[in-house]
Amino acid sequence: MPYEPKYTITHDILINISRIESSRAIIVNSPLIPAWERRFQKEALFRAVHYSTHIENNPLSYKEVSLIMHGKLKSDDVRVRDYKEVVNYREVLKYLDKEIAKKGELRLDSDLLLKIHGIISEGLIPPKYCGVYRNVPVVLVNSKTRKISYRAPESKFVFGLVKDLFNWYNKSDNRVHPVIKSGILHTQIARIHPFVEANGRTARVVATLSLLLDDYDIKRFFCLDEHYDSDLDRYYGALQSVEEAKGDMTGWLEYFSDGLAEELERIKERVMGLSHDIKLRKKIGQVALTDRQVKILSFIQNHGYINNKEWRIILHKFSDDTILRDLKVLMKRGLIKKTGKTKSARYVLRD
Repeated sequence: MPYEPKYTITHDILINISRIESSRAIIVNSPLIPAWERRFQKEALFRAVHYSTHIENNPLSYKEVSLIMHGKLKSDDVRVRDYKEVVNYREVLKYLDKEIAKKGELRLDSDLLLKIHGIISEGLIPPKYCGVYRNVPVVLVNSKTRKISYRAPESKFVFGLVKDLFNWYNKSDNRVHPVIKSGILHTQIARIHPFVEANGRTARVVATLSLLLDDYDIKRFFCLDEHYDSDLDRYYGALQSVEEAKGDMTGWLEYFSDGLAEELERIKERVMGLSHDIKLRKKIGQVALTDRQVKILSFIQNHGYINNKEWRIILHKFSDDTILRDLKVLMKRGLIKKTGKTKSARYVLRD
């Protein structure tokens, strides 16, 4: 019998999806973003690596993870396993980015799931278990009560359950909203528990990949892992609610959609803070500016003008000639104008 997930679209889920769609539209269409895309994407990548591994008890701080990502902290400087978990998670995200860029589209299926797990778990568990479905029973034990909180399906059923899940996923097309599809993949992979280890990290990667493949990449600015890590009891409770409800995912999907809505609303506020002038936003649309030019424009937006006294403070690493060239670019694009004579010249937003 084909797999069919059990859930109800509640008022809360509809409200959350409405919040998601609203924030998504603003983020995708806001101006000035091209100049900040790399920064936002790097932050999202670093947060994903840090928080997803932290959920699994990796003790490295955000700063330490950032240093590893920049190649400034080596395996000799920290516990090898902690270092390897961070590097592996980074590598799996890089691998998926390359595959998407190369093929234009990836098919989520059993083979890709095994590949993802193989990269995540490499060097952390015996090679015979990396990228291979488990052949042993798995039970999850509550760390506080020491009682069994979940007994995963028998290993002989794992391949069939995974295959049925991806068959449903790839046939769902537009019948199921991308947020719902992503949430279902997340919890169902966690329930199947296909591997001896790293099931949580694998489920979170697949859920994020699902959003990307459904055109919900949202410029790669978002990271759900921080939301989960901020309240682990709530995260695990939401996952556990599916089992308690005999497979009904409604409670989990309410939690999952609320988390994505909160994350995108946070990003939306940052984006709007970079392009808060409505007239300017309507006028320039999507403009590719350098970080230095954005800094000049943001200063003018916040303070009304900039002159040589201000730019020598906020851009002290650069020469006056360099800044003047940036100002000419901004004037040429119709974003600012010059007022006053040379020594007392001010640069203001163009009306």
